[in-house]
Amino acid sequence: MKFLQPESNSAWSNKLKKISREESLRLLLDQNEYGVWTINLQENSIEVDQGWCDVLQLKMTAAIQNRQWWQRNVHAEDKKNVITAFQQLVNGEIEQYQCEYRLLNGASEYVWVQERGRVIGWDQDGQATCVVGITQSVNEKKIAVVDSEKKDFVLRSLYSIFSAESEPFPAQVQRLLALGCEFLSMRCGIVSYVEGDRYTVLHVYTTSDEYKIEAGDVFDLGITYCKFTLDQCCPVGFAHAAETDGVSRHPSYETLKLEAYLGTPLYLRGTPYGTLNFSSIEPRAQEFTDGEKYCVQLMAEWISNKLQNQFIEKLQVETNKKLAMHLQHSPLATIEWTSNFRVKKWSRKAEIMLGWDEQTVINKSPRDWPVKHLEGRQYLQKLAENLESCQEEDYAFNCELITNEGNKITTEWIISNSTLSNKDHMLIQTLVLDITERIRAENELLKSNARFVDLYQNAPDMYFSLDGAGNILSANKFCYQMLGYENNELIGKPFWNLVAKDHVRRVRRHVDVAMVGEVDEFEIEINILTKDNRQLKTHQRIRIIEAKKGLPRELRILCRDITERKEVQQNRFEHIKNQRDEISRETQHRVKNSLQAVVGLLKVNLDTHPELKAMLTAAISQVETIAIVNTLMMEGARADIRLVQLLERLICASSNLFRQEIRFRNNLDMRIECEVIEEEAISVSLIISELLINALKHHAVNSLTEDSVSIQLGNGNGNAVIVQVANTVSKHRQAGDSESTQVGMSMIEALMPPKGAQIKVEQDENNYRVFFTLSDPVVHYIQPGEVISNNKLAS
Repeated sequence: MKFLQPESNSAWSNKLKKISREESLRLLLDQNEYGVWTINLQENSIEVDQGWCDVLQLKMTAAIQNRQWWQRNVHAEDKKNVITAFQQLVNGEIEQYQCEYRLLNGASEYVWVQERGRVIGWDQDGQATCVVGITQSVNEKKIAVVDSEKKDFVLRSLYSIFSAESEPFPAQVQRLLALGCEFLSMRCGIVSYVEGDRYTVLHVYTTSDEYKIEAGDVFDLGITYCKFTLDQCCPVGFAHAAETDGVSRHPSYETLKLEAYLGTPLYLRGTPYGTLNFSSIEPRAQEFTDGEKYCVQLMAEWISNKLQNQFIEKLQVETNKKLAMHLQHSPLATIEWTSNFRVKKWSRKAEIMLGWDEQTVINKSPRDWPVKHLEGRQYLQKLAENLESCQEEDYAFNCELITNEGNKITTEWIISNSTLSNKDHMLIQTLVLDITERIRAENELLKSNARFVDLYQNAPDMYFSLDGAGNILSANKFCYQMLGYENNELIGKPFWNLVAKDHVRRVRRHVDVAMVGEVDEFEIEINILTKDNRQLKTHQRIRIIEAKKGLPRELRILCRDITERKEVQQNRFEHIKNQRDEISRETQHRVKNSLQAVVGLLKVNLDTHPELKAMLTAAISQVETIAIVNTLMMEGARADIRLVQLLERLICASSNLFRQEIRFRNNLDMRIECEVIEEEAISVSLIISELLINALKHHAVNSLTEDSVSIQLGNGNGNAVIVQVANTVSKHRQAGDSESTQVGMSMIEALMPPKGAQIKVEQDENNYRVFFTLSDPVVHYIQPGEVISNNKLAS
């Protein structure tokens, strides 16, 4: 046992080491995504582990356990290299097999793998019988390397195309499309122009006769994939249209069966112009990478820039042609100079204006132009000095000249230097204007302005200019003379200081309306103050002057003193008023006498015809009411009637007529007078009279209360006044009373003013009350001390 114990421990230790190495190897393989395979060359079979299946996304099946499956799924381009390397290992030419190639995975995609292997078994003749190796996925790294190499190749190729400036643009585009097809493994490249729903092929390159597309072909945009590209404004691509959502049913796929497509927009002047696109009938093995899209976008940007340059060049050529034609036939004189200010071109208008023909001045400085009048030489010398002193790109000056015909004119020369840095290629152009008439007109305008200033300062009216805040900017001499101020003493002061206090608010309101642009001009009569605080009555015309650039609005005021005119007008109004009052009093006096005679006749008939009492009583009451209104108008200084006086006289007349006392209570503020306007005085008086008659007719004759019939005057809501007529109701009312009451109320309704009057009736067992509410415009209040002008005189 002692001799066996060490041997047993050694065997156990070796077993543990073997297990540990296998576990470590397995752990390493798992962490690095390796797969292990073993090839039995004698049986032509392969054994793989689960890691190998995971690398290739395959399920463990018997199909992959033979070498034919392996050889069948190797990419056709890599198959020769794989077989050669493996055969060298088996033949003993190399100790280790190592190869990178593409292998079809479970998703039917070719992925890059790296394999390493060794021979671990030989037969008696020394021939290899067993090979073991590992497979590792290098797809991402390999794609990145390949993509980078392709991208570098494309960028170098693009640079060679872009830098070939001498090559025609169509040839450059053809090379670009060919490069794109090679780079993307596509069959067709197109540069298109899109206008509305019209798709036009401008340039096309194909690698197959299957594509029947030529430059100039026109399609409906809706049946092309380019509609996607223009809508998204960015590169759009898909490798397999049949398996791409939203594409498999697209009209382009249904018509042309284009499986692969990559396109990006072209722009001209910032707006979509068309597309650069590459397409193929066959699907691509992989989707387009960001690097591929980036390269296509570079191509599109270069094409867009070239299109932009072509557009600008074409526009420049057309502009130059139009400019040359315009200058030649322009009504303005134009001259083109060399760098040392010698005439290079001379327009027809310059010949007509200045008098020299082109042949006599070409290649000559103004100093050398021929002159017929010696005094014209000094003017040409001055012209040459002005031209040579030009140091700016744009320069202008005025110059007097004596033309070749001997006429003295004033000219304006406008110089434009297109290049100042390179004297050899300087293009100097001048525009010559005959401003003789303009200078004459300007001189006349200056004289006219001087005359206007003189008129403005010495006019018999006051002129003010105000800023938006109402401060005085300027005033003429007459302002200072009329208002008593020293020269410039008003400048900067608020205009409102010159306006009478009771007129300031009205003037400000008008000015504010004008300053916000609602009116441009208005007139107003206000009182203004002199320096010694005297008031002048003035008529003012105020006008808003629109602001110039960078300046605020101004107010211009024409102020005319109308103090004397107002006094004459006031005297005339007073005279007219006195005449009217005299005529009115005489007329009203005659009306009063006539009405009193009518009342007398009615009262005589009342005594002799008692059966007509009701009708005659109503007639007497109405005539007396009209007489009362007429008398109050005649007695007062104004046509409107005080409501309290009117009620007192109506109550007195009704009491005398019916021999019945009527109680009157005035609950209004005794300090405030309420008036009925002239136009509604008769209607209101007749309504109140009718209410009193109805109350006197139907009151309880045997009532013991003092207020059998009463009238009260009180305040309503706002400025309304309420006339309340009340009476106690008789318990033995006759049948005819109800009818007479209805007749009275019908008359009241007919007399009611259209606005400012309301009737409300309340009746209970013993009382009958009528509320007659009067408000604006039927009545108005006069505050203590307030004076209101006569309406007729004011009108």
